[in-house]
Amino acid sequence: MDHSIIQQLRNGNERARNVFYKQYRTKLYHYCYHLVGNHSDAEDTVHETFIRIFNGIDNLHSSAAFRSWVYTIARNESLQLIRKKRPVTLADRVEIPENESIEQQIESDDITRIVKSEIYALKPEYREIILLREYNHLSYEEIADVLKTNESTVKARLFRARKKLFEKLSPYFDER
Repeated sequence: MDHSIIQQLRNGNERARNVFYKQYRTKLYHYCYHLVGNHSDAEDTVHETFIRIFNGIDNLHSSAAFRSWVYTIARNESLQLIRKKRPVTLADRVEIPENESIEQQIESDDITRIVKSEIYALKPEYREIILLREYNHLSYEEIADVLKTNESTVKARLFRARKKLFEKLSPYFDER
């Protein structure tokens, strides 16, 4: 993020807050939604995330680490909500009827729902790393910062997550 925007956020500039909000709101919402499992909780988590960002911007020591700092806050808020409320449920997981062929599923635009369903079904640490890398485009270094681990662990976990997702999705896409 541009250093001047960060400085403007530190100064309480309302225009900078609006620009930042518009740039990050949708990304954070999708990330939090996939962690907490429902729309209402995701909205609450994003709201709390922005409050913590705006109130804590003075604690950010390096503008280079801004993006990972933002996602760390969103992650922590999501995990805090999960601990308070309940374990993550897959209530929104889409079930694909077994009596439909893959052609019917694709024709009815279910391919996106199939992929999302299988991502939701992954273990939480795999789901989270897929979301950070593939959907939010964070670097390995940024993901390591968010997860408080090292880059080699990130790479290994991402490899395992992708492999597991491939295994889960391959039956849908095998041509027989």
